[in-house]
Amino acid sequence: FAGVPLKEFIATYPGGFLVERSQGFLDKGVITQFITHVVDDAYALEQIKQGAGQIEALKARVIEIKKSKATAAAGMIKIGRSPDNDIILYNKLVSKFHACLYFPSGGEGAYLVDPGSRNHTFLNHEKVTLCKMYQLMEGDEISFGLETKVIYLSARAFYDFLVALTRFYTSGTEH
Repeated sequence: FAGVPLKEFIATYPGGFLVERSQGFLDKGVITQFITHVVDDAYALEQIKQGAGQIEALKARVIEIKKSKATAAAGMIKIGRSPDNDIILYNKLVSKFHACLYFPSGGEGAYLVDPGSRNHTFLNHEKVTLCKMYQLMEGDEISFGLETKVIYLSARAFYDFLVALTRFYTSGTEH
C-alpha cells in the first residue's frame, strides 16, 4: 500500500473490500481487528482440514472482493461456506452458497442478493428479501447468518482508511 497512488489502488482493487467484524462476548468495545499477513483461502482451508491451520487468521480478515472462480457469471461474486465460492466464510451458520455481490457493467456500485440462504442475510440489521437486489453504500454492515458480519468498503474508502491509519501510527500519537 505504501506510496501507491489512489488511481492505481482503485484499478488494482476495483471491487473493494469486506472487513470482518470481530466481537466476542467479553469484547463489547472491539469492532474490527486486523491481522498483518496474507492468507490464501484455499491454503487456509486445507491447513484447517489437516489440523495445522492458522486459526488466528480466521478470527478477522480484510477480504478483497474479487472473482476467484471462473464458473460464476461475469460481474457476480459468490459468497458462502463452500470452497467453490469466490469468497469463503468459515462458519457453519453460513450456507454453502449464501449470497452474491453483483457489479453491473455500468459501474453503478455493488449490489447484495440472498438467493435463498438457510440462516438469512441481513443488511444493516434488516433481513433482506430473498432474490431482491440491495445497493451497498460505504460502511454498510452485512451479516451472513447471525454470527458472520462484514463491513463493505469501496476501494477508495478503504484507501482513505489506510491513509488515516498510516498517519495515526506515524504521527507518534498511538497509545
